[in-house]
Amino acid sequence: MSFSLQHHRAVVCILSVSDGLISVATLAQPFTSGDTSTYEGIFEILSLSGSYVVITNSDGSRDTRGSLRVSFAALDSRLIGGKVAGRLIAASPVEVSL
Repeated sequence: MSFSLQHHRAVVCILSVSDGLISVATLAQPFTSGDTSTYEGIFEILSLSGSYVVITNSDGSRDTRGSLRVSFAALDSRLIGGKVAGRLIAASPVEVSL
């Protein structure tokens, strides 16, 4: 997102993520309106994908559209995933290919 906000109009697509860990993930609950769940701990990223479009309007305001989806594994082997609806914080270096 930081990269896209530095340009007047940009499309950023995350194609792949190699090994990495996350410490916080806030995900949307698929069957409830506006509810989220936040996971905190150390989780291994299994996949991360999505895209964003940032458009600068004639008045200088910016509209952001898009979404990210992530799946990750907890240390106890639980698999968790969904649409990112808030913070997604890395706990180690994460290599993202745009």
